[in-house]
Amino acid sequence: MSGWRRGASIRARTFITIPRGMGTEWHLPTGQPRVLHLHIGTELQDMLAEDCGRGRAGSTLTPRIGWEIARTAALFDRLAILASRTDEIDRLELQGLGLVAAAHVLKASSTLGPGSPGQTMTPARMRRVRAYVEENLGRGICLEDMAGCIGLSPSHFSRSFRLETGLSPYAWVLQARITRVKDLLLRGRLTLAEIAIECGFATQSHMTEAFRRATGVPPARWLREQGSDRGEALR
Repeated sequence: MSGWRRGASIRARTFITIPRGMGTEWHLPTGQPRVLHLHIGTELQDMLAEDCGRGRAGSTLTPRIGWEIARTAALFDRLAILASRTDEIDRLELQGLGLVAAAHVLKASSTLGPGSPGQTMTPARMRRVRAYVEENLGRGICLEDMAGCIGLSPSHFSRSFRLETGLSPYAWVLQARITRVKDLLLRGRLTLAEIAIECGFATQSHMTEAFRRATGVPPARWLREQGSDRGEALR
């Protein structure tokens, strides 16, 4: 239990991990200090372990006082600021940074257990990327965005993604956009210009050309081939 001893004196900005069920006593002769408490439950440990391609978490937290984790100080400073705010966007940022902080703690304490390398494209990561793309098809999606949503570097993400899907990230996003175009065409509620905007294409002509390259026919003809008479109105 590195750094953990009876009667330890804790200075300001000290990082501490306390395993669940471990009893502690705190004596505060100079008043109540400002403390940021991050609770990491078993389900969260398992979720983060799965995201890293390591199955379930391997062990409980290691009790320790005064250790260093890369980027922890700035991260926890930001968490402390957000914790006192009530704005919806701030609360969402707080939740996201809380997950990042939990991952730092678990990685530093070797809690994630053995498994495949942390840079692989696991099923959990693939689900997260797919959800991110689906939610953001209407705007520009870059490689850094996709890699960042699962905490990988762009280079590692690109290689892992291609191995998993057989496509480059750009080609996969384009495929998702074409699929969305088809869905909106069949629903018949939007014009081609509106569909282009909804699916993240710069212009209607850009969408039409991308659709033609992917399917062999322009949107109006594709729609007619699906048995819809709305294709006539879109010509």
